[in-house]
Amino acid sequence: MPLMRKFFSRPAKTKSIPFPASEPVSLALKNGQYISFDKQSGQLVRLDTNGPRLIARQDFPNPAAAALSFNGTCIWSVDPAHRKIYRHHSQTCAILEAYPSPGEEPSAVYWDGENLWTADRRSHKVYRHALSDGLPVLSESPVLDEEPVGLYRMGERLWVLDAAWRRIRRYRIAAPLEPDGWAPLGNFLPKGSSIAGLAVEGRWVWIMTRSPSALHRVAMRSIEFK
Repeated sequence: MPLMRKFFSRPAKTKSIPFPASEPVSLALKNGQYISFDKQSGQLVRLDTNGPRLIARQDFPNPAAAALSFNGTCIWSVDPAHRKIYRHHSQTCAILEAYPSPGEEPSAVYWDGENLWTADRRSHKVYRHALSDGLPVLSESPVLDEEPVGLYRMGERLWVLDAAWRRIRRYRIAAPLEPDGWAPLGNFLPKGSSIAGLAVEGRWVWIMTRSPSALHRVAMRSIEFK
């Protein structure tokens, strides 16, 4: 699939670039790479943030992957088909460990530098895990999001990306999580596109979509919570 070398403009202060995957799932940023799972090919796709340039396509041992995250030394993925959370080798993608998911249909995963977070689209809950033997759940909270496909922590707030409502809902990190507003994303994205993932890079928020398969860069200051 050909790549465009330049950003093309979209309304509402958005920059977009095509992503070389037919059915991208999730989005992770690490070491100058945009990384997503292409559900149609079963491959992990790595794209250079400068260019953009395709770095690699790799067979991924979790063909049902619904989300990805990095914790510096490994890749995390969730498997809703088998209710599993996997830890993968950061380069080969081999599964190093498998853990049971506390929810029936895990749909998002995110490492915040200290704990691992997962979300579940069936239970409508977010879980915080300790990175220790067994990946124990430290807390679980009901959330208002219909289809949570992305997570991000900013200080004492947790963002949950809801693909069904095309918005980010913000929560205060407490036990349980406390709703703290929401921000619509529709003005930043192509009409009819499906939201697949989220990642934050400094002052930019990146949103992955399907139909078209593309990355959309939005200035953090442009996202307004109500």
